[in-house]
Amino acid sequence: MTAQRYFRPLSPRRRAWRVAHLQAVLWSAGNALTSGTPLYFLAMELGAKNTVVGFLLALPTLLGLLRLATPWIIHRTGGDVKRACITLMTASYLVALGMPGVAYLAGTAQLSRPLLGMIAVLCVHQTLEYLGLVALYAWLGDLVPRRIRGTYFGARQFWQLSIEIPVILLSGYLIDAWGQAHPEAKLTAFAVALSIGVLFLFASVGALLALPRPGKSPRCVAASFSWREIIAPFADSRFRRLLYYGCWFSTFNGLTASPQQTYPRWILGLGVFEMNAMRTGMRLGQFALSRPVGVLCDRLGHRPVLIASQLCVAAAPLCFLVATPANRYWIAGAFLLWSWYVGLNVGLPSLMLKFAPRGESSPYVAAYFGVTGTCHALATITGGYVLDRLITHFELTPLFGTWNIYHCTFFFAWITRTLGVGWLWFVQEPGREG
Repeated sequence: MTAQRYFRPLSPRRRAWRVAHLQAVLWSAGNALTSGTPLYFLAMELGAKNTVVGFLLALPTLLGLLRLATPWIIHRTGGDVKRACITLMTASYLVALGMPGVAYLAGTAQLSRPLLGMIAVLCVHQTLEYLGLVALYAWLGDLVPRRIRGTYFGARQFWQLSIEIPVILLSGYLIDAWGQAHPEAKLTAFAVALSIGVLFLFASVGALLALPRPGKSPRCVAASFSWREIIAPFADSRFRRLLYYGCWFSTFNGLTASPQQTYPRWILGLGVFEMNAMRTGMRLGQFALSRPVGVLCDRLGHRPVLIASQLCVAAAPLCFLVATPANRYWIAGAFLLWSWYVGLNVGLPSLMLKFAPRGESSPYVAAYFGVTGTCHALATITGGYVLDRLITHFELTPLFGTWNIYHCTFFFAWITRTLGVGWLWFVQEPGREG
């Protein structure tokens, strides 16, 4: 009896949640090594300027509207979300094998235009992966009851950060250490990191194979497919209000994304390890906040959590504004404030899925991430291009001294991101309209 009391078998649903957390851990480890700071620093080693860095930042969302086709892909698999997700993810990671190949060939001078090759691989890899992620969120939306989605996504974020934190810190240290010890072969370190990252991504697909299939909705198994299903979310006024906020924040987040990557490298002189160390501080903050934030979303509602998180995240560019080569670690404050991205990362998917009828999550996920992703992508490329055009001959003299284009960009980022809170006031959460 004691054994039965303390070692009760897990229910199928709880077992599925644990498998989903394992998939999140493996995917986060791979994503940390194949995107973010290591990727952008590799691009700069290959000769990328602000415009190209902006393009790389925009790539995950550049073809965002293609994600609207995910419901059609699911329909083509007979409404089998699991099959659609695994197929897209596997195809994406097969393409991703080209990333370490490009880095290695560039390091041995066997590739004449490595930056172009890297961009081509990333375009295909990230497009397929984001289509797969839409299917994955729809899948999770069917597996997790609505009343605990905030708690679930908070726990998911917690486990993702538990592996991402040590991975980004260790990889940054090893990449910098190898580059200093072997400057003639510094690209080899990037190739090895990318290779290990792709292996983790493939392992995450293995975890997906163990997840149960959700029930098929009548629309997904219908004999014919109507594109009206894809545009149905736009007829939901409550969903549109959330979409307006997402478009505003994505646009002004994107316009200032490129300088946040190039300023620490070119102006402040920070390396991969230093950037990843500060990113680790951000992840530790998110790690501590992830579970409480999920619980608060379920208890207080998503909107108050999103507003508080938005105000903190919006203030981060001010730390870039005051940082100088002599006082470069002021930007560490930005990473601490960015810890509150966890509120957006947990609250937005959870709230978005509350608008969708059960079994019909994929159109809502595709619509939100497709439209906001496109806004972010176009704004990021535009911001990088404008920065390249103005970087050498733009100067302003306000009350605080002489400002260059970087200073003006960071001030502009703070103002516009803060104003995004206004859109959140109009969002109505299902079940909390009063």
